[in-house]
Amino acid sequence: DVFPFSGSLSVIDPLELGLPVVACAGQTFRGNFAPAILRELGLDRLVASDPTAYRELALRLARDPAQRAHFGARASEVVRTRFSYKAGVERLADRLGYPRASLARPVLARAAE
Repeated sequence: DVFPFSGSLSVIDPLELGLPVVACAGQTFRGNFAPAILRELGLDRLVASDPTAYRELALRLARDPAQRAHFGARASEVVRTRFSYKAGVERLADRLGYPRASLARPVLARAAE
């Protein structure tokens, strides 16, 4: 990811496809979107603390196909689970205080059509 400004959807899209994203922790709110997303997904090891660590991490991933595949598979699995339509509807139902069955089933049935 780019810094000092980081992305959000530009981080989630490659993760969903199994492509690990390296981010650098920023000094501003806007500079911490990508690091926050990666940490929330349990991918803390893809967040560098400074530009030098960012470069080293990116080069290490570029040179190690096994590690890239490991992080890619983990990222894809977590993103597909956490950011799926079903998961979003269930979180919304929970926050609104609705039983999941009352909101999620009709909405999810329509989504499958």
